[in-house]
Amino acid sequence: MRRPDAHRFVVRTLWQKLVLLFFPQWQRTQGGTRYLFHSVQDSLVAHVLGMMSPNPWVVGGGNTTRIAAESEHIAGIMRERGVPSLKIVVTGKPTTDALSVALQPSHRAAIRTEYGVREGQHLLVCALPQLAEHDLLPWDAHWEEMDFLVRTFSSVPNTVVVLSLHPKSDPDAYRSHVEQYGARIASHRVFELIPACDLYVATHSSTVTQAIGAHIPAIVMEYYGLDFHFYEGAPGVRVLTEKSDLQSAIHTMLTDASVREECIQQQQNEGDAWALLDGHCTKRLTDAVLHLQKDAQQAF
Repeated sequence: MRRPDAHRFVVRTLWQKLVLLFFPQWQRTQGGTRYLFHSVQDSLVAHVLGMMSPNPWVVGGGNTTRIAAESEHIAGIMRERGVPSLKIVVTGKPTTDALSVALQPSHRAAIRTEYGVREGQHLLVCALPQLAEHDLLPWDAHWEEMDFLVRTFSSVPNTVVVLSLHPKSDPDAYRSHVEQYGARIASHRVFELIPACDLYVATHSSTVTQAIGAHIPAIVMEYYGLDFHFYEGAPGVRVLTEKSDLQSAIHTMLTDASVREECIQQQQNEGDAWALLDGHCTKRLTDAVLHLQKDAQQAF
C-alpha cells in the first residue's frame, strides 16, 4: 500500500467488479477499501495460462505441492487462511538451528560474562526498531526515539542493556546515542544473545518467536502504528500499545518473580508451537525436499 501505483489495485470500475463476481478470492478488503492482488488484466492472463494462484493473498495459496511452515502456530494460520492441510509440513526454520547450540548453559554463562553481567544483575537485550530505515519516521524523530528507548532501558536498576542492530544499520551512527546511557551495542548475532538474556524487547520481529521457544520473557512495542496482531496472546509476551507503559513493564518483567515464573511456564507449555529449537530444522526441510524428489521419480 506504500507503492506509488497502489491506486491501480483499488477496485473501482464496473469491469473490475464484474470479474470479481467470478473470482472473489482475487480481492482483499483493507480499511474498508477493496484491493486486487494483481491488475485485472494480469490476473486474467495468468488464469488463462494456468498460472494464477487460487488464493494469491496467502503464502501457499498457489499451485505448490508442499509448503514448509516454521512452526505449528504458522501452520495453523495457513490452515485458517485456506491452505490445504495436505500441503503443509512443519519443518521449523533452518536458521534457528544455530540457536539450539546457544541454548547450552555454558553459552549463556559465557555471553553474560563477556557483557559484564554480574551475579544478581539482569541482562536486557533489545532489537532496536528500524524506524528511519523503513521510512516510518524521519531521521531526527528516529534518533529522538532511540534516545528515549535507551534512556528508558538504562533507568531500570541493576540491569545491563545490550542493543542488537539490524545488519543494515550503521553501528557508528548509533554509538553516541547508546553509550551516553551506559548501554552497549551487541557484537554477537541476536540468536546468540536471546538465550543469555532475562528479557527480550523488540517490535514485531520474527526473533520474538525465538525468545518464546527459548523460554525468555519478551516485550513487543506495538505503539509505532504498525497495527500488527501476530503476538497478541503469545505465551510469555507482553504487547505494549502505550509508550508510557514501557518502563513499568520492563521493571515488572525483570523483578516480579511471580510474573516471570508465569511467563516462563507459559513458554515451557506452548513454546514448541511457536519455534522449533531442537537443531533439526534443516534436516526436516531437507527430508521434505528429498521426499518430493522421490515421489517425482516414482511418478515417471
